[in-house]
Amino acid sequence: LGSETAPKDNGEGVRSYGEITIDVACHRVTVRGKEVELTSKEFKLLDFFSLHPSQVFSKEQLIDSVWGYSEYIDLNTITVYVGRLREKLALDGECFIKTVWGVGYKWEI
Repeated sequence: LGSETAPKDNGEGVRSYGEITIDVACHRVTVRGKEVELTSKEFKLLDFFSLHPSQVFSKEQLIDSVWGYSEYIDLNTITVYVGRLREKLALDGECFIKTVWGVGYKWEI
């Protein structure tokens, strides 16, 4: 990993990616110091993406990794969750969850 994608971890479960901070222990996300409210699944999806910067995941892989069970979930569920995260985490109109057309999504700082 290059230094531009590697998170800064304070050793207490708090990771910073530029102006986005994820506090896993407190289940809190801040953007430019302002707390952003996320649902439990939004937080899990964001946490998963942030632990795997630049890696591309298909919708099926995200469902398996984040939801963690084989119950049928519509693939559009991922589209909805990614859209919500993009809205909540946008910095100057830019979000760090990128679409890789025909493949899936990735976290890219």
